[in-house]
Amino acid sequence: MLEPRDLGACGGAAAFRGSTPPVKSARRRAMFLPMIAQSTLSARIASGPGPGSGDDVTAPAKPKTVTRTKLERPKLYKVLLLNDDYTPRDFVVMVLEAEFGMGEDRATQVMLTAHRKGSCVISVYPRDVAETKVQRANEYGKKFGFPLQFIAEPEE
Repeated sequence: MLEPRDLGACGGAAAFRGSTPPVKSARRRAMFLPMIAQSTLSARIASGPGPGSGDDVTAPAKPKTVTRTKLERPKLYKVLLLNDDYTPRDFVVMVLEAEFGMGEDRATQVMLTAHRKGSCVISVYPRDVAETKVQRANEYGKKFGFPLQFIAEPEE
């Protein structure tokens, strides 16, 4: 049994932090609940007294191994602008500015690239963002009666 002089400068129960306090019964162990983790305490009480002379305290339980699952990055999708011969160029530039946050110069370059080559990659997003932007841009074209078409396809 520890004497008061053995408790050191901290005094009281603070001297036992990090180790098991020297208690003899389950009832007295419950008094030290703030210092002992609940799961460790309940495991010791449920297992009963340790081997040997009656009410020995069991050895502390081993810490559980924590496994973390590594998350994959979401697959990216390209948003493409497809050329058509009916949608005015100014309208395409306006949609690119409004939906994709491009400046007027960049939107004009993208629109001209799609006009010359048939299609142009506007940007790359995670799947849900790409599909939402495509849907909103296509609806904007339909709202004004133009066959403006954007598509999203997986990036290689």
